[in-house]
Amino acid sequence: MIKSKIEAGTMFPIEVDNREYWLTAKHILTGRKSGPAGEITAKTFTLDVLDPIGEAIKWNQTEFKIIDPGKDIDIVVLVPNIKLQTVDIPSLKVSSSMGMGQECSFLGFPFANTWTATFSDSQKYKMPFIKHCYVSGIIRQATAAVLVLDGINNPGFSGGPVLYRTGPDQVVLGVISSYHHEPGEVHSIEVPDVPTAAQAPCNKKPTKKKDVVDLNTGIILAFMADVAVDAIKKNPIGRLVEVK
Repeated sequence: MIKSKIEAGTMFPIEVDNREYWLTAKHILTGRKSGPAGEITAKTFTLDVLDPIGEAIKWNQTEFKIIDPGKDIDIVVLVPNIKLQTVDIPSLKVSSSMGMGQECSFLGFPFANTWTATFSDSQKYKMPFIKHCYVSGIIRQATAAVLVLDGINNPGFSGGPVLYRTGPDQVVLGVISSYHHEPGEVHSIEVPDVPTAAQAPCNKKPTKKKDVVDLNTGIILAFMADVAVDAIKKNPIGRLVEVK
């Protein structure tokens, strides 16, 4: 889990040419809630990173170098100058190969929440939540392709990975960006006070008030992560990963 001055979200590591990089959604840094994602011109950015070890909530302020894959692409590459991986497992690889209707999963920290798991090393780790989705379609744009997923996204999953397959074959397809809203009418009813026995019968009818709210349609938008790999290859500044 990460926090900017604007909002909380998710980041995750990938490996490109034996170098470690972290991906997240650009809007977590810029605060742009809707419309095109814009671009980031700053060379560095400081974020609060949740310490994943232990049960206590602790944030570590971390500075990252920035690689922006392109204007209006809701992905940013974060390059820390220190090792952030706390578990000695390989970083994920990126793939753009998937089938329509394919079941995927996505991970993150909904509403800035986490849970704790104990691993074989007897250490407690703060964990993201996992949700399932399906590849519903793909929108080809001039700058990047956008996955359209069938699933329920919540605030806090932004920046999290869309994963395909399991185990050592697991790969990243995309980075969670947003979910599609739909305006819906909500009717609230004002209930009259119930009269006591000593009072006259209450003939007051309940009054209805109509409001319009944004509903979650179950359509998730995620930018495909291959554009981040292309940007990384043009500027390979990540920390070298020890090859075993």
